[in-house]
Amino acid sequence: MSIEENKEIIRRLVGAGNTDEDIDPDQLVDELFSPDFVDHSPDPGQEPGLEGLKQHNQHYFNAFPDAQFILKDMVAEGDKVTVRTVRTGTHKEEYIGIPPTGRTFSVDDLSIYRIVDGKIVEHWEVFDRYTMLVQLGIIAET
Repeated sequence: MSIEENKEIIRRLVGAGNTDEDIDPDQLVDELFSPDFVDHSPDPGQEPGLEGLKQHNQHYFNAFPDAQFILKDMVAEGDKVTVRTVRTGTHKEEYIGIPPTGRTFSVDDLSIYRIVDGKIVEHWEVFDRYTMLVQLGIIAET
């Protein structure tokens, strides 16, 4: 796969939740991710592999039904694509054990994806969860 093809896979992934299309998130995972997928930055309690990713997506998009990922930067080299997004949403349901607050958040997110033969095989993420929890009123800013 070319660098441009790899970038297009990640554009599709990032943009999938930002459309009015009726996209089945489990189908998207099966389409874009390798069966051997490894998430190096799972949420607390997240199962490994594709089933863990599907579980994460279900919990995340239930908790933040208006979630958006705004693509700010994309850099690719070899088999890796790095993206910087701004993640936004309104906390409507329980998330990682935290009851809904009804508050909104907007935080930076940096992800690296490794792609082999057109499938995402690995993912690393630095997500500003601290700022998110402050904005949701879960913890006080220090």
